[in-house]
Amino acid sequence: MFEKVDDGTWLTGMTRYEGCPLALRVRPSADSAANRAAFGHLGVVTHQLANVRDNGLPEIQYNRSLEDFDVALQFAMKGDGAGLVVLIETFAGKRTYYAYVDDDDTFRARVGALSRLFEHHQLTVECRPDAAWRFYERYRKDFPWRRVPARAAIPATGEARRAGGACGNCVTAPYGFVANASKPRRLLGSIV
Repeated sequence: MFEKVDDGTWLTGMTRYEGCPLALRVRPSADSAANRAAFGHLGVVTHQLANVRDNGLPEIQYNRSLEDFDVALQFAMKGDGAGLVVLIETFAGKRTYYAYVDDDDTFRARVGALSRLFEHHQLTVECRPDAAWRFYERYRKDFPWRRVPARAAIPATGEARRAGGACGNCVTAPYGFVANASKPRRLLGSIV
């Protein structure tokens, strides 16, 4: 039997979409046969950011204040081995968290309990079957990442870290976004 894979590595990146910045955090090692077998639903939590700049990214101090909430939300989404957060995007005044989870109802219950603790944050929750991980595959096609040499590993810093809420442990390697990806289709807020 396969074991679930999660090496904890996050890839962070900043790109532009429709003339606006799009901050991404992706867990490139998440896609494995074991994870696909264990987590057949796509859970999506969208956080409407309260304080954003003109470009749609959160104000720096406000973004820093979200760190505890960010960690708590990811913990609630993944539960006790019941899910895996695979992608986080920040765009146009929203931060959207995508996780593959084992069950719709328990996912909603976990996020609902957290939402009551952080009631000042406006959240919307969606969950639907996606056993084939079509969303993840499509996102990877639209915003490709690939392996890069280990010597290219650098901590997430600068605008991508401030805007995307990335943690100090995030690194850009052993994966990297492919430069000049062909016209990506926008998936924010939709589950495909």
